[in-house]
Amino acid sequence: MASKDGDAKREKLAELRTRMEQRFRHDFPEPDRWLWFFEGNDEVAGYLGTEPVMFVGQRPSTGKGGTARVALGGFYGLLVDYGFAKAHVTDLVKERMKVGTPSDDQVKWNWPFFREELDIIRPKVVVALGGWVHETLEQRIPYLLPIERMTHYSYRFANQLQREKRLRGDLARIRTKVDATAASCCREDNH
Repeated sequence: MASKDGDAKREKLAELRTRMEQRFRHDFPEPDRWLWFFEGNDEVAGYLGTEPVMFVGQRPSTGKGGTARVALGGFYGLLVDYGFAKAHVTDLVKERMKVGTPSDDQVKWNWPFFREELDIIRPKVVVALGGWVHETLEQRIPYLLPIERMTHYSYRFANQLQREKRLRGDLARIRTKVDATAASCCREDNH
């Protein structure tokens, strides 16, 4: 049953991705505004992840390709280490940006797509990668949904060892929260 649910979610996410790509290419023909999605690999599902945990970044960066790939690869490795390989990984604003925080207009433009992702995944926990995402989600999600904050995987104000230690601490805390949430749901289902 869980596999069929996961397959149905993946189909809906793929269809949503296609609609977003068509809409953005129509409304924003310049390539700098095109979309970017967390691609999966052999171990991590990325955007097509269907487990009820959703990791949400701020926006795609068109930053230094090699450095960005290394940071993302390290993050994916940590997701595997902490049992989040099948979690849904996405950005609040999907369009590529060179630098900076997304504008209110960009959030407004992307919000219906993000809400559709929420409806497809039906997460038990949303993990905000960074403070801006955490604040934005807390202001915009009108129902009770646990939103956990963690350090963004590309956190640039620490060396690699400090960043990894911080990320591991965040993911261990979130793993505990997710396991507790799952345990309480199982207890409620048994009553």
